[in-house]
Amino acid sequence: MPNLGPLHPQIVHFVVGLLLVGVALRWIAQTGKVPFAGPAATTLLLLGTVAAVLAVSSGTDAHDVVERIPGVGQAVRDHEDWGHTTRTVFLIVAGLEIVALVLVRRRAAWGRWAEQAMVDRARHQSADAAALIDDLARRSPNDTAVQLLHIESQMRDRQDAKGALTALGALHPAPDNPRLVVRVGMLTVDSYVALGQADSAKAVLRRLVAQFPMFQRLKDRLAQLGG
Repeated sequence: MPNLGPLHPQIVHFVVGLLLVGVALRWIAQTGKVPFAGPAATTLLLLGTVAAVLAVSSGTDAHDVVERIPGVGQAVRDHEDWGHTTRTVFLIVAGLEIVALVLVRRRAAWGRWAEQAMVDRARHQSADAAALIDDLARRSPNDTAVQLLHIESQMRDRQDAKGALTALGALHPAPDNPRLVVRVGMLTVDSYVALGQADSAKAVLRRLVAQFPMFQRLKDRLAQLGG
């Protein structure tokens, strides 16, 4: 690599600018109100991290000459330590940004598959819908949302309510995640109804209503079944 020492001040200014704006955009992106903020934050943080790596390299090339100036040795060494720390921190941040980017893209692909499955189901092409969801479940064995989608497909597309109940029985959603508990419960209710076991379905609903009285749809479903 060529000697980057003479360019160290300019590179450091790029690091400061890119990372400060990148961090600010990442905070803004958390609000969900500015659509471009997320992609822009990722771009700036990755570029800033590359610049930080180059800044450390250029600083190493330059420090021998600078330390010869009387009285600045300790300040230069402190500056170098801060540079190494900044580089390390943002290498970790960049790694997290890349992982998040991969997950977002994977989620988008899953969404397209699930959407196509819903279209196939609406067209009464149940076998096609089931095949899509089966493939999605194989690719995402540890994703609870995908597994629930797979169980729903097992019940609706394959008409296998008994198998769906068995799969639901193997799930143990955390009590502090009410939406997931209710989702599992509602699928259980639908499976019992499909099997003609209305009493079991109502028993599940009564338990859910007692546990989560804030969910009106539970009460509506119970009333629909004759409560």
